[in-house]
Amino acid sequence: MNIEFEEDNTGTPTIQLFGPAGLAGEKRLEDFPPLACRHLLLSELFPGAQSEPTKPFTVRMMVPNAITIVSALHIDYERRDIALEHGSDRHSTFQDFKC
Repeated sequence: MNIEFEEDNTGTPTIQLFGPAGLAGEKRLEDFPPLACRHLLLSELFPGAQSEPTKPFTVRMMVPNAITIVSALHIDYERRDIALEHGSDRHSTFQDFKC
């Protein structure tokens, strides 16, 4: 989500996918206008990319001209487990969520 609301800053995000050997893929996304929200599936952005249980992918989203909050949800069907990561490219959200 582009949380810019005081200025008219449209985000132009790029998603990068990293594996054990480094950069595995990169994709520029459509513009995110202020307060826009998008839901994306890595399996659709990077078809054919598969991680291994001992070598998971790392995802990075870079947005040079807007403030963007990113939440990543991982569903592990085999272990019946869900993991959620929430953060921002410029502001720490670590204290926002108590577990």
